[in-house]
Amino acid sequence: MKKENYILVAVGTILLTICVPTTIWLHGLAKTTQPIWYDGWGWFNAPEFWMGIPSFSVLIGVVLILAGLTKWEE
Repeated sequence: MKKENYILVAVGTILLTICVPTTIWLHGLAKTTQPIWYDGWGWFNAPEFWMGIPSFSVLIGVVLILAGLTKWEE
């Protein structure tokens, strides 16, 4: 594999390492503290809104790892 492929795998692994636990934590927070998050501060403080960011990052991490593991020919 080329150096660029190793970088893609490394970045994808870092994203997964950070974002999978964050998504699980926010999901649990959304289930346990639902009423507290809607006390007039608006939608942007809701865990369901912010859960989308690490969830999407998990998808990006998987794509980066798969792209890095693919043999690319020049």
